[in-house]
Amino acid sequence: MRPINISECALADDLLLCAYTTKDLQDNLKIWIQELSKRGLNINVSKTKVMTTAEGNGMNIVTKGAHIKQVEASKYQGDATMEEVINERFNERM
Repeated sequence: MRPINISECALADDLLLCAYTTKDLQDNLKIWIQELSKRGLNINVSKTKVMTTAEGNGMNIVTKGAHIKQVEASKYQGDATMEEVINERFNERM
């Protein structure tokens, strides 16, 4: 089996973007905003969060003129962490 890189994951009306660098994440977010806008959709900046797996690594992500809040962990619909939801959905399909 060969490794793959996942740069985005959509769950219902939620979107998870992954990147190795702040610049890659900023660029990926910009593309998503542009493409969603073409379809009459948008990203709710007040609900958008950024999280890093690197210790002590702050990320400064800006969209629509607003800085995105950085968090230590993310919950999906208030119940499980995003990692738990992704693992559960992945295991359902295996």
